[in-house]
Amino acid sequence: MIEAPPVAGIEINPEEWNATPVGIQQLIVYLLGENQGLQTRVSQIEEHLRQNSQNSSKPPSQGGFGKPAPKEKAKTQKQRGG
Repeated sequence: MIEAPPVAGIEINPEEWNATPVGIQQLIVYLLGENQGLQTRVSQIEEHLRQNSQNSSKPPSQGGFGKPAPKEKAKTQKQRGG
């Protein structure tokens, strides 16, 4: 039998865990490991997305859109020229 894995906030009854088929136990342990790896990866991606040219080594030209796009001017009825 496999030892019951620690799961945050959930207590696994040892009798119930031991009554669970070994294949299912292995699947649960595998999926918990995958989940932990994915949580780590998401944290890394979120940290990367928070960076810009102000708080990283990226040059300002790659810092993203600092200024909003200029507003389009309203057209007037006057003719151009003098």
